[in-house]
Amino acid sequence: MKKRLESKIVVSLVIFAILSGLTASIPAQQPYVVYGQVFDTDGVTPVDGVNVTVTCIETTVSRSYITSNGGWYSVDLGDLDLGSPSLGDTIRIFADAGDGRTNITEVTATGTPQRVDLILEEDTTPPITNITAITPEPNKYGWNNVTPVTVSFNRSDDKSGVTYTNYSTASAGGPWTTEPGEDPFEVAISTEGVTTIWYYSVDNAGNVEDTKSVDVRIDLTEPTVVFIDPTPANGSVNTTGYVNVTVEVTDPTPGSGLEDIVNISVWNETELYLYNTTYNFDEHRYYYNVSSPDGTPLPDGNYTYKVYAKDIAGNTGMSETRCVTVVKTPSEYNFTLNFVAGYNMISLPVNDTSVINASSLAAKIGGNCTQISKWDTVEQRYVSYVPGVPLNNFDVVGGEGYFVKMI
Repeated sequence: MKKRLESKIVVSLVIFAILSGLTASIPAQQPYVVYGQVFDTDGVTPVDGVNVTVTCIETTVSRSYITSNGGWYSVDLGDLDLGSPSLGDTIRIFADAGDGRTNITEVTATGTPQRVDLILEEDTTPPITNITAITPEPNKYGWNNVTPVTVSFNRSDDKSGVTYTNYSTASAGGPWTTEPGEDPFEVAISTEGVTTIWYYSVDNAGNVEDTKSVDVRIDLTEPTVVFIDPTPANGSVNTTGYVNVTVEVTDPTPGSGLEDIVNISVWNETELYLYNTTYNFDEHRYYYNVSSPDGTPLPDGNYTYKVYAKDIAGNTGMSETRCVTVVKTPSEYNFTLNFVAGYNMISLPVNDTSVINASSLAAKIGGNCTQISKWDTVEQRYVSYVPGVPLNNFDVVGGEGYFVKMI
């Protein structure tokens, strides 16, 4: 009897050790069951064949189940590595019948088993596609002068989810490029000019978004600036101290347009920036009369100059660089003007120090002069001086044209 008792004790100890080993290998996670029924839109009729996905937001564990036997589903969110939901965690249940009827419900974990019944809802609302960024960002005029320009899209749907997005750069009717799913996507444009992107999304219920569009404007081509007469030739000599520069500016295709008035840079060896008056005398043609900062003739010296223009996309074009030498050689001159009754068009060939304005010109012509007029290119009108009347006594400059009326 004594030996049998000892055997039983030994066996019991072995069994206990085995059970202890098994217990030590069981993971700490516990099962957490979420279950319920899915009903049709009437809230009464159970629906089988609905895909139900249950997710714990905190643990990221997700399980799916197809409803059966009267619309029932049951999932266990326990996970070997991530654990089970804790009380207070958020549980999201998404039911999708596959025909546009869906339900998305979020509940707080209150304990297992936890019942959550769902009622399917019809999806009648189209998805929404938004532009989240255009990179690089266009300037204040809506243009870019670098490529590619990337348009970033985001799409979303409140119920059934986005099936796909169509976009086209050809026309509002396609042909279309399809981006499946509802993740963000990008469209890159490198073509100069204005490219329109048309786009729309479709959800899993078949709802179609209205077609929308965005314009991408790209101009990589700088304006052209060309000297035209009477601009002095490179290396020419000027004897008046006034340099007249004329340019023609064009903005080649895609032609975003000129941003502002064309500018001129003129300097000499001392880097003295000079004064210039600009006139736009014709479409895309500009005239400059360059002098010293105080408006007097330029000092003798070499003057290097160029003209530049900027389009609204930010491209800058420049003319060639020219150089003119100013050498003012004093000289005596005499000339005779023969006037007829009525209007006479005259121009002083050089700057006469005794003729500086309209009144001094009238005095030099004599008493038969009753009116002197000039065309003001800035105001786009005539300005007239009447001898003896203290008004409109404008400056007179050699090389410009004047109307003289004689009796």
